[in-house]
Amino acid sequence: MRSEVDTERVLDLNRRFHDEVEAKTYDERMGVDHGPAAVRATLEELERVLGAPLPAGGTVVDVGAGTGNVAVKLAIDGRFDRVVAVDISAGMLAEAAATARGVALETRVSDMQRLPVDD
Repeated sequence: MRSEVDTERVLDLNRRFHDEVEAKTYDERMGVDHGPAAVRATLEELERVLGAPLPAGGTVVDVGAGTGNVAVKLAIDGRFDRVVAVDISAGMLAEAAATARGVALETRVSDMQRLPVDD
């Protein structure tokens, strides 16, 4: 079993890697697109996995959101009252916020164990 010290070290290394290395290059390297066709394709994929149409309204929380590939598309779509992107990396979330300029996207820095949103 991992100790709390080991867990904190892993979280710190993960955070630093994504802040210092991945944040500025991830979207370009992965070919992330937020155009209308990409938004539509992502929503269709989510509905396929869900097995039903996505509901309107309410809050969506994208945990491990990174640069916001999914969260930004959900915010662009506009059917939800609130879209929150949560990630351990402030750098990745800064990229998500920059990409989402003009649409409502909240960002929260947190690990997955202590989510900063109501249940």
